[in-house]
Amino acid sequence: MNGSVQDAGDGRAFEREFTARLTFASGEFTANDSRVVEYLRGHLGDLPFLAADELAATVGVSRAAVVRLAQKLGYARFADLRSDAQRQFRDLGSSPLSRFSSGIAEGDSLTATTLEKFDKDVANLQATATMVADRLPPAARDLAAAPHVFVAGSRNSYSLALYFYHLLHGVRSGARLLDPGFPDEISDLTADDVLVTVLFRRYAEVSVRLLQWAVRRGAKTIAVTDGPSHPFLQGVTHVLPVANSSPVLFQSMAAAVATLEALVAEVAQVAPEETTRMLVAKEQFATEGGFFYRAPGESRAGSEPQPGHVGQSEIGRAHV
Repeated sequence: MNGSVQDAGDGRAFEREFTARLTFASGEFTANDSRVVEYLRGHLGDLPFLAADELAATVGVSRAAVVRLAQKLGYARFADLRSDAQRQFRDLGSSPLSRFSSGIAEGDSLTATTLEKFDKDVANLQATATMVADRLPPAARDLAAAPHVFVAGSRNSYSLALYFYHLLHGVRSGARLLDPGFPDEISDLTADDVLVTVLFRRYAEVSVRLLQWAVRRGAKTIAVTDGPSHPFLQGVTHVLPVANSSPVLFQSMAAAVATLEALVAEVAQVAPEETTRMLVAKEQFATEGGFFYRAPGESRAGSEPQPGHVGQSEIGRAHV
């Protein structure tokens, strides 16, 4: 059973080969092997994007157990098993169209998959917490110490980058969100700065290029992505791997959001004085601007404009 599937396609050839390998080796399976196999049978389309430690954390076994299973299936390393799957699945498994079409063809129940979605999000959150627990503190220290932090994301990942930028801007100054259509601001990046890139499959070329450019510049880099073993992560300072598989149309971003929020919370803990200064200034601006709804008759303490401050009417006119 040594060797690998050579013909690229829609994954069916790999699925047949994988099933054959499982049948051949099943007599040697331990309880941990069976747990990993059960997970992979239901998530075979995710295999091209999984690292051994990510799979181990998701299933609840050791990384060594995952590697041993790959060896029982005839591969020297888990990476060889993943490469075999990558040649077959390529990007087909990450296309919303293919996921939707596959669900229709297989007669999936909308109600069932929707309920499964919540269970899967819980599993993603638990797996991600295990993977990033030791990675968050050093990444936060670099974020807190950098003169400037550049934030990048594109296409489906842009909304996550935007959310992270708004959170980070609330606890420290010097954060800059890059426009994916015109990211030339990255030319201001120095070796003392940090670039945070959020990128999930299908990976935007501009995000990969920005990340690699920052590595060449000698800047510290943080990548929030769906696995720690992608080739484009070579040289990246901090990788925060996120579990994001989903039984429904789109990949789950629940754990990605939690990871970004946790990272900013860590930054706040590292630099409490700067965080306090930023939060006080932000709260004062929001209060004096009257941005938040209050019920009729409710006190609006501190809302009267003071000399030199921007008043509600001035801000309101700016949005008309």
